[in-house]
Amino acid sequence: MYVIQETDKPNWIFRIANIICLKENQIILPITGEKTLSSKNAKKLAQKTKKILDKTASKRIVISEKIKEQKEYVNFLHTYSFQISQGKWLMEVLTCPILEKILEKKGKKKAETRNFYFSK
Repeated sequence: MYVIQETDKPNWIFRIANIICLKENQIILPITGEKTLSSKNAKKLAQKTKKILDKTASKRIVISEKIKEQKEYVNFLHTYSFQISQGKWLMEVLTCPILEKILEKKGKKKAETRNFYFSK
C-alpha cells in the first residue's frame, strides 16, 4: 500500500517535467494544494503513478486530503482500478504493530504497559 501526497515546495524542474518522487512507501507529487491541476497534467501524473504502482503490484492506495481535492486526478486513479482507502482505516490497522515494535525496541513487555489496542 502506498501513500500519495503533495510536496510542500516543489522544485520548478520537477513541477514543469511532472517528476514524481518515491520515498519508501510514499509517492510525492510535484504539486501544491492551492491550485487545481489541468486535465492534461492530471492525466500525466496519473499515468506515471500507475506505472510506479504496476511495478510494485499494488492496488490499494491512501491519498492525502489536498490530493483528494484534485478531482480529475482521483478520477483517473479510479479508472485505473485502484482502491483508495481511508487514512483512518490505515491508522487502525497499523497502530497495534507499531506499538509492538516500539515496545520491542525499548525492551518492555506488553504486560507491563496499559494500552487498549493490545486488548483487542
